[in-house]
Amino acid sequence: MSEPAAGARPPDRAAELVDELIPADVDWRPLVVRYPLLSLAVAALGGFWLGRRRGAAILAGVATFAADSVESSVHRLLEAE
Repeated sequence: MSEPAAGARPPDRAAELVDELIPADVDWRPLVVRYPLLSLAVAALGGFWLGRRRGAAILAGVATFAADSVESSVHRLLEAE
């Protein structure tokens, strides 16, 4: 993966995920702009469905990420002293 240009925004992970899930010939961004409440409702329903199906795995992933973040912060603080 190439480095972003100076001043460029970092890649949007949500947009990358949607691009993977929706066929390439469907341009979903204008639909979200045109129908924001419907888009929000679809995203909420998708999140609810995903949480019901894979909630334990999602929580495990979030907990692991949080623990790794805290650990790396503690290591940085200890190295700074």
